[in-house]
Amino acid sequence: MSRATQFRLTRFAILGFVVCLAAAMLNYAGGTRADPQAKGYSFLHSPLSALGVTVAANGKSNAVSSRLFTVGETLAGTGLLLFFGALLALYAELPGARLWLARGGCLAGMLAGIGSVAVGWLPVNLHPVVHGVAAQWTFRALLIASILLGMAAAGKPAFSTRAVRGWFAFALLVAAFIVVGILAPPGTLRVVVQKLIVLSSVVIVTFESYEAERMLPPRGPDRLPAA
Repeated sequence: MSRATQFRLTRFAILGFVVCLAAAMLNYAGGTRADPQAKGYSFLHSPLSALGVTVAANGKSNAVSSRLFTVGETLAGTGLLLFFGALLALYAELPGARLWLARGGCLAGMLAGIGSVAVGWLPVNLHPVVHGVAAQWTFRALLIASILLGMAAAGKPAFSTRAVRGWFAFALLVAAFIVVGILAPPGTLRVVVQKLIVLSSVVIVTFESYEAERMLPPRGPDRLPAA
């Protein structure tokens, strides 16, 4: 499979994730921790993990929403694996320390992809500890990936300034999200920030995949010219 195809499939997978997540919200059985009788999904009070539970907060079956959430997270994880796998090959000709930074960043990104799949297949109501760890380390891995890839690309003419700024901006956003998750009490702030960082992840991966695809030579090997 060519790198260009991998980048395009990444974007299709991310789009599928967004569609599945929206559909899961629309099909959520209802209820929140604070108000089990609340109707539907609360954007301000329900975390995304609530979409994946097998039984909703109101005690009713949440099978449809749960399956959509699982499919969506699987698509997101697959997209991340495709994306960072393609980047790993694209950056193969970077010199010295930059190559190792890129390899470390891509490996962290691929681990984030695995974490996303685990989040989808391990509902929080059935596997609370493992689900929580997978969710936390998915974003920590994305933080590491964005920092290392930004450092690998910074100052190299082959990489656009937009792409480098995108990586570092994403790192700041993920770091802020992690801090909020640690310091803020459970509630609306954490729920809203979680959705904002997921939206940011969708935007940055889509953007960086376009930027990476533009770097590919028109013909020949799908990697950067040797520096």
